Amino acid sequence: MTTCNLMIFALLILFAVTAKTAEAEPKNLADFNVPSVEGLKPYQVTHVDKTREISGEETRLAFYNAEDVLVVTYTIKERVYCVLVDRDWKPPVELTLIDRQGNGKFESIGGDETFSAPDWVTKP
Repeated sequence: MTTCNLMIFALLILFAVTAKTAEAEPKNLADFNVPSVEGLKPYQVTHVDKTREISGEETRLAFYNAEDVLVVTYTIKERVYCVLVDRDWKPPVELTLIDRQGNGKFESIGGDETFSAPDWVTKP
């Protein structure tokens, strides 16, 4: 490989790493094109014990039809920590977003993957 080819190769790798890093940065829900559920009434609400570390606290799952998109919010102590998005309403879920820091910034952890409640939810 010539020096010029090596430089081009190195630049391509740098670009790919930079693009991947920027993609992994937490974002607002709107950045993921998640329809807003503000003002909508959920068509179903259920409670599950996703946080066994907090005695007496259950996660509230609220299911919404937002612009013909299934949006499920996971809430504890009135704060959303996870959002599932499914545009075709068929398994598997297309997008699972989690707020790991409790700051309203979400990151994608894929589709129908399992996850646990982040530390900010379980720790006082």
